[in-house]
Amino acid sequence: MMRPGILTTLETRTPLTRQGMWFVTVISLIVAFLVGWIVWYEKNEIIRNDRHRAELFARLLDDHAVRTLDVAALALADLSETVRASTEASGSRLRAPALQTVGSLTSIRSLALIDSSGLIVMSSREGEQDQRINLEMFGVLPVNDAPVLSRLIPVRYLEYLSSGRQPSAESLKIFALPLIRRVLTHDARTLYLVAMLNPDFFANFQAVALGESDFSAVLTSYTGDVIASYPQVLPLGTTLAGHLEIIDQLKPRAQGTYIGTGAGEGEQIVSVRTSRAWPLVSLVERPMSAVWNDWFRLLSWFVLVGALAFTVIIVMARIAWRSSREAARTKEEFIANISHELRTPLQSILGFSELGLMRTQEQPKVSEMFNDIHTSGQRMLTLVNDLLDISKIDSAFSEADFTRVDARQLVDEVEKELAPLLSARSVKLFKCMPDAPVMMLADAIRIHQVLRNVVANALKFSQAGQKIIVGLEMLSSDSLRFYVQDEGCGIPQKELEHIFEPFVQSSLTKDGSGGTGLGLAICRRIVHAHGGKIHAENIPAGGAIFYIELPLRSIAKTEHLQAQV
Repeated sequence: MMRPGILTTLETRTPLTRQGMWFVTVISLIVAFLVGWIVWYEKNEIIRNDRHRAELFARLLDDHAVRTLDVAALALADLSETVRASTEASGSRLRAPALQTVGSLTSIRSLALIDSSGLIVMSSREGEQDQRINLEMFGVLPVNDAPVLSRLIPVRYLEYLSSGRQPSAESLKIFALPLIRRVLTHDARTLYLVAMLNPDFFANFQAVALGESDFSAVLTSYTGDVIASYPQVLPLGTTLAGHLEIIDQLKPRAQGTYIGTGAGEGEQIVSVRTSRAWPLVSLVERPMSAVWNDWFRLLSWFVLVGALAFTVIIVMARIAWRSSREAARTKEEFIANISHELRTPLQSILGFSELGLMRTQEQPKVSEMFNDIHTSGQRMLTLVNDLLDISKIDSAFSEADFTRVDARQLVDEVEKELAPLLSARSVKLFKCMPDAPVMMLADAIRIHQVLRNVVANALKFSQAGQKIIVGLEMLSSDSLRFYVQDEGCGIPQKELEHIFEPFVQSSLTKDGSGGTGLGLAICRRIVHAHGGKIHAENIPAGGAIFYIELPLRSIAKTEHLQAQV
């Protein structure tokens, strides 16, 4: 036969164990959901950042290519005026300014003046003078004063196009990009000014712009011929496979970013810009495999932080199963210890990530990774703090320090603590309090926590230039009421009561401006433990107001709590 004492103990422990199992299940699901959501969010954030960086690189490279061709075209326009003003058929007056132009513009290898039969009348290279070339090598020739960008040709200089000279094997590995302008002389002859552009000039700028990142760049013509590439994604002179499909991705726009087929192998994040001034297409891309690698490296940190969170849940569940008062003391001691043990590795993660941020300012890619680690660590630290806080609220009041305190002093302390945040957000705080002291019996630290949470919550939804009013008024000789009024967006009517439940946030914070959803739940537990109540209302003119009603003197619940000490 079982002894009565043992039977009572078992009957008391059974429901608590069942509640503990529910607690473990629910909190584990919530933490798993939070970690999963953060992981999903960070993956999308990496993709968004890479798309944005690809767009910036593509715009930069396109602008550089357009400026280079514009400057070269302007130089040809100036030289054409010299040709028109010259009465000499040899064009000797053009040689000196041509040499000066080649010397000042590193994008131009050589300049030549060619007649309609292909005879080189003048060249910045002496070896090309009086040689004859086949003009059909250029493809389309200009028919008016507008310059024409020819197709890429596999020679360094025009002399290799001479019918009497065969290019060497080394010269076939070098390409040039002719820019041609038609010139009509005073005697109605048609001449062509040809600037042999260096494609490596574009590739060198691509290398400088992309730096040590794993982005790649390709500059092509409208027909897909590769003009420049970095790193050597495609050889010069080849045609970009599937370039029509890439262009189709942009229609009807001239530029855009997508995930799909690009110049490299496999799936890419591709940003494309089609120049309207010149027949050029700039592509910047990054392999999706590199994106996944970044995400997996970040995922390892989330696994570590998630493991810490699950450790908290398991440990707290074991504490919950111990229902006796000695068990309560052990719980309090353990919470204090585990708080330190959990915060210590998180603070280390935060500290090393901050150190990494300071030491990698000149390495944007590495610095961005440290920033993601630091942000994620801050989120998990906030979650751990709130979870630990809400779990020890009830037990903390068994040793609460109920003292007589002036309620006005608590408001003053909250104002001083939040002054930097109020100043940073350009929000004014006004106090409406009695002139005489309002003495109450309460745990000053906990009531200060309630006021601070509510005021900080109001500040979060306030815009610059708005104000927050914190008031204190007597309801009766035995009770008082704090109120916090803001001019923010208010609270949806159906959510006014639910916002005080754990892990519940207003639908107005779906953009990420909310926290863990525990702050107001903690406030309600503290207020209820004092024998008071807290609720919120919307203001017709805009904003919301929170009321916190508390007794002035010791009531039955407070006396009971103090009797347990």
